[in-house]
Amino acid sequence: MEAFSTTAGMSKHQPNVGGLYVIAEETILIPYDLDLHRVSDLSFVVHEIVHAYQHQTGMLLPDASLGLLECDAYYVQAAFLRSRGLPREALLMSLQAELQMGSVCEY
Repeated sequence: MEAFSTTAGMSKHQPNVGGLYVIAEETILIPYDLDLHRVSDLSFVVHEIVHAYQHQTGMLLPDASLGLLECDAYYVQAAFLRSRGLPREALLMSLQAELQMGSVCEY
């Protein structure tokens, strides 16, 4: 994993980035200010590990639904948070997953 600055090229109105999986480099980038001793921060690494797994197993194909891929990552992140005794944070990630799932449904 490599660290990066979350402020480079970002305005103060943009949300903080918890991590990023770079497919071309097969690398997980995390912000310098991410505290890996905090379970809530570590959960973003778990989220990106899901994307690395998706890539390694061929799930990140050009025709794959980004919403479904994010949904999986958010559900795993929520399960991680719940297993570490953070139900409120887990609920927020579960809601993120539901929002991602809703973005791929055709009405």
